[in-house]
Amino acid sequence: MNVEKAIVLVLTAGENYGMGIKAAIEDTGETVYLPNIYTALYRMKKQGLVTSRRGEATNHGGNRRRYYRLVK
Repeated sequence: MNVEKAIVLVLTAGENYGMGIKAAIEDTGETVYLPNIYTALYRMKKQGLVTSRRGEATNHGGNRRRYYRLVK
């Protein structure tokens, strides 16, 4: 499985965050590791294929999610 192609397929449905992308890929029966997703997203962002934004602060004090979307 090509992680970048899988990410593109997930993001065609709309913006998503790292764990959401991982869950969507694994729903297809594939196994993927979160560090591989973030590495691919970083590479895709450098190539101008995706953009990202920070989500709202959480109620439980955790880190804000970073949402990714395809560049149109």
